[in-house]
Amino acid sequence: MVGTEEPEFVTRHGQRGHSGLVNEQAAPVGAAIGHDFKIGEPNQGTAGEELTLSKEPSLDLDEEAWPPLHTGFDRAVADIREAHVRRWRKDLLDAGTSASSTAKTYRLLKAIMTTAADDGLIRRNPCRIKGAGLDHSPERAVLTLKQVVVLVEATNERYRALVLLAVFCSLRWGELAALRRCDVDLRKRTVRVERSVTELPGGGFHYGPPKSEAGKRLVAIPAHIIPALRSHLADFTDTADEALVFTSPTGSPLRHGNFRRRFWLPALAHVGLTGVHFHDLRHTGNDLSASAGATLREMMDRMGHSSPRAALIYMHGSQARQRQIADTLSKLARAEMGRNRPASNGAGRKPSGTQRARKARDVS
Repeated sequence: MVGTEEPEFVTRHGQRGHSGLVNEQAAPVGAAIGHDFKIGEPNQGTAGEELTLSKEPSLDLDEEAWPPLHTGFDRAVADIREAHVRRWRKDLLDAGTSASSTAKTYRLLKAIMTTAADDGLIRRNPCRIKGAGLDHSPERAVLTLKQVVVLVEATNERYRALVLLAVFCSLRWGELAALRRCDVDLRKRTVRVERSVTELPGGGFHYGPPKSEAGKRLVAIPAHIIPALRSHLADFTDTADEALVFTSPTGSPLRHGNFRRRFWLPALAHVGLTGVHFHDLRHTGNDLSASAGATLREMMDRMGHSSPRAALIYMHGSQARQRQIADTLSKLARAEMGRNRPASNGAGRKPSGTQRARKARDVS
């Protein structure tokens, strides 16, 4: 383009490139996944505007959304067409990616492309599949406290504290895998969440802030799991303040796939549980917090959400809790009705109009 400079992007690794406009080379979609990136304003040289996907209030995605998009689109933003999006989505579903994860990833891609369109990098958003961003997955079951206890006992000793924190502090996998010794205060019974880890395609890890500002939080630790955490820190965590709390048996950062295959699935099999994902531990913890009487604001703070949408899912209460409420209402109503019920012999009760008419007829 004559007299203008191509917009510039900077990846999280500090690599620079030019995104250009519709028919020019654009920033790879992967540069935006889960992290900040910069795109210079068209016709304004290198002056850049910070774009953060987590600032989008309706974009409440978990870590599972990043990998499919990272590996599925190795092409410039401006080169993506509607046919590419349809084929990419079909390939995800055909490969066994869940409908829920596919919907989340589609919403992420659509948000990226909307930003690109707003900035003039593309003429039209290619994400135009009706209903593709809707999550129709059924509500996941949560574990009972008894199931949590037996699962913890069946888990390898090295990772029992990991399971306990996931449940009773509602932490995400990425937050747990990024915890350092200095983040855990056993005396004050708190765990500080200020970063998360993402596994990079091809190996390596990226440590950065949680996916939203609300994700940075201080979570109170229930007293009953403090002994397990103290034992874990003594037996499996290095003494340095910056040492990772949870690592592989060789001391390396945790990889979700390895943990799932070597420790998670065997523990589930041992206790006879099937179809339970590690993230379901967080769901279980959220449900327990709601049942314990946490308010909406308290739920949002504990979960690390700025929007009440996710917290409201757990505020409906369990079926058992619903029955308890209904039974209590019945007891209150019966007690009140019993106090106001007239005597069975009719003493002190004013006769009805029909009764008065019958009495007058009998007298005559």
